[in-house]
Amino acid sequence: MLNALADRFGVVELSPEIATTRPRLARYSTTPSRLIDDTELWTSRGEDERTIEIAGARRAGRYTLFHHPGAAPPRNPGEARHVMRLQILGDDEFRWTSVDEVALGAITIADLDRALTAILLVAEQGDPAAARVATRIAFPRAAASLSRMFVIDSVRASRSADGATSVVLGLGLRPGQAERHFQSLGSYARKYWVPIRWRVSVEDSLGTRWGEFTKRDSSIVLRFRVHEGSLAPFGAPPRRVGAHLRLTADASVKVGPFRVGVRNLDGRVLRLADGDHIAMALRFPTEPEWQLPPLVARLLRSPLRRPFEGGGALMRYGVRTDTQPDDTVSTVWRDIDVTVRESGILRFFGRLGGTALSDFRQGAEKEAERLWEESLRGLAADVSGGECGMRNSEC
Repeated sequence: MLNALADRFGVVELSPEIATTRPRLARYSTTPSRLIDDTELWTSRGEDERTIEIAGARRAGRYTLFHHPGAAPPRNPGEARHVMRLQILGDDEFRWTSVDEVALGAITIADLDRALTAILLVAEQGDPAAARVATRIAFPRAAASLSRMFVIDSVRASRSADGATSVVLGLGLRPGQAERHFQSLGSYARKYWVPIRWRVSVEDSLGTRWGEFTKRDSSIVLRFRVHEGSLAPFGAPPRRVGAHLRLTADASVKVGPFRVGVRNLDGRVLRLADGDHIAMALRFPTEPEWQLPPLVARLLRSPLRRPFEGGGALMRYGVRTDTQPDDTVSTVWRDIDVTVRESGILRFFGRLGGTALSDFRQGAEKEAERLWEESLRGLAADVSGGECGMRNSEC
């Protein structure tokens, strides 16, 4: 599984058609009318619908993304399929739907469940300082790779009378440290990643908190409770998390002298699980409070409400296992369904995102791909106890 993810999210070669059209897709995703007549972008066109189908696989020894109309679901580890559709609704309204899939290999849902349980069991056992040392010993290659950008600032664990353990994990983002190995990525992280702030809180339908995750400047803090290898609630006796959760979030980025973002973003989470499929659906039915520069805030606000109407924007993430007589393949997938109405303010957001992506692709992107690939392959080697298998790098 780890090597499959390293293939897809590591160093990737783009076919000429994708390299040419990808910047336009990113820049105009919030104003799709600019994309409707782009003859190079779409792999199929209907009267009121446009479709892009992309496959990812190894070609001549290099992992490549390329246009592939009618691409089949991925089967071999690391292979991918990405399908994006644009539906023209009229009155400047457009609906984006997309599905992304990556084949993980023969790992099963039960395997993943055991791995997660093992991680949570470690979180509630022993001395945190000793656990940090043990982690570096158990996963030396992954730790050496990831430490070029991230560090574990602190780990605190305290056992409650009810038997559950409260964990506070502090992570640090170190762009200066990264610049010694990945100059463009480190500079990009300093400019774009460090100023990002967010706070996410997860509660159940009874209002009981299950976790809080914050980022401010270079510091990321994760707070959660665990009991016998499972998450446990705060301020309540240990029990299994239910199927329905509520997520609230604040997030912002720095744009010049101002911050741009959202407050009180309300997400409804539904967890689904059976023997061959686990998934999490996030729906956002309520418009949040917008944090905008003063002049931008005076623009029409109705287009900002549109993605939250009619049930709200939807994102789903999951893993499914397909078992056949001679083959077992698990696939991680994501799908998105969101409707937008074009406006000046969405063009503003599109320009912000387009600028950040353009800067990312001028050197930082390839360095980020190297970092993720080396880290994932290092972790795969640590887990298997085999050779490192990292490319363009020593273990």
